Amino acid sequence: MRRNKNKAFINEKSIQKNYYFSKKKKILRFYQMIEPHIINALQPHYHESETADILHSTRSGMIRLIPEIPYIGGDKNPFFTQMLIDSVPWLSLYKVLKKQGRSDEHIGEIIGTAFRSRIFRWPRILLSIIV
Repeated sequence: MRRNKNKAFINEKSIQKNYYFSKKKKILRFYQMIEPHIINALQPHYHESETADILHSTRSGMIRLIPEIPYIGGDKNPFFTQMLIDSVPWLSLYKVLKKQGRSDEHIGEIIGTAFRSRIFRWPRILLSIIV
């Protein structure tokens, strides 16, 4: 009996460890959706080559962050799991800009501009509910 409990525990740990790796394509697709908004937010502040470097570093950083996402129930907790998944690109962008020595205020302006640009493309009816 004890052996089955240990096996179940090991299986649960394996699921937790691999859950976000199984969502890697979804995370990268989400990034592709928001990337144009990030570009628009970066363009007033950075040259084209700097923007390209930031985007490349952000994408690479996202891939490195995937194993660090805390498992909070996965498909059993879809709302908060999705919120965590959707936060990965923003956290990666924050880390990239912070590493460049940018202030929290500057980074907040960039991320806020990109985020607002994205959500204001949503249908009005949805915006009326959340804004």
